Amino acid sequence: SKAYFDAHDHFNFQRQFVIQGQFKHRTKMSEVWVGDIFDKKFKLAPPPRLGKFMSNLFTRMAPGIMIDFASSRPKVLALIGAGSHSMSIDKPGE
Repeated sequence: SKAYFDAHDHFNFQRQFVIQGQFKHRTKMSEVWVGDIFDKKFKLAPPPRLGKFMSNLFTRMAPGIMIDFASSRPKVLALIGAGSHSMSIDKPGE
């Protein structure tokens, strides 16, 4: 509830990404991901059913997140704009 989050300041934090440069073509923010894709399967990977459950749970809790711990190439990705409080996109020189 709102009262719980207002009383617990440790939930109130902001993230900041600073990216300099230009895309080669027009790009939607719904196509820009940040995260990592691993080359090898995790040694302590969860069983496939648990991995699928975890992926679905995280997707419901935080839309814009893609988590896959159980595949041969595990990944943790998030849309760069997901969870942003504000975003500024400036042209070169601004």
